[in-house]
Amino acid sequence: MLKLYFYDVGMVSWLLGIRTIEQMITHPLRGSIFETFIISEMIKSKLNQGEKPVFSFWRDSNGNEVDLLVEQGTLLIPVEIKSGRTLTHEAFAGLHK
Repeated sequence: MLKLYFYDVGMVSWLLGIRTIEQMITHPLRGSIFETFIISEMIKSKLNQGEKPVFSFWRDSNGNEVDLLVEQGTLLIPVEIKSGRTLTHEAFAGLHK
């Protein structure tokens, strides 16, 4: 599977018709937009450090997933990205898998 991310979440928001903070807060794609924002910022950070970002994600056939896998040398660092106001144990189920 392939995921597509935009570098400019402002452009994505505009294309989706999001014009206000209130619209963003209630938009059904808010989580995906936030994930895109975080990943684009991490890519920019790596590039500004003169490093090539080596990122991927993981999803199994049961729908378990980790939003971002960051390769650093021999390490593979899992990252969960959530836009909600409260965190639950279930939000990190993919990390346990």
